[in-house]
Amino acid sequence: SPGREREIFVDEGAINAVDLRAWLEREAKKVQRPSLLVLVGSGVQTTDFTAIASAAHAAGFVHVQMAAQEPTAPSGGGR
Repeated sequence: SPGREREIFVDEGAINAVDLRAWLEREAKKVQRPSLLVLVGSGVQTTDFTAIASAAHAAGFVHVQMAAQEPTAPSGGGR
């Protein structure tokens, strides 16, 4: 998440918020109308997604969407 010490994963592996901007700029140049799908875990705040979406739009992405992962059930047995 931009501005915080959380992990951001891209195709090449984990990067920080500063490197994310450069990655977005490189990726946006690869196709004519770039789109980005941001997969977020249950602990990611909406403001984190908004920051990523803003950076993606600034880098040239036309469409930015968010998909949320369902929280995983704690291990250790059933109900």
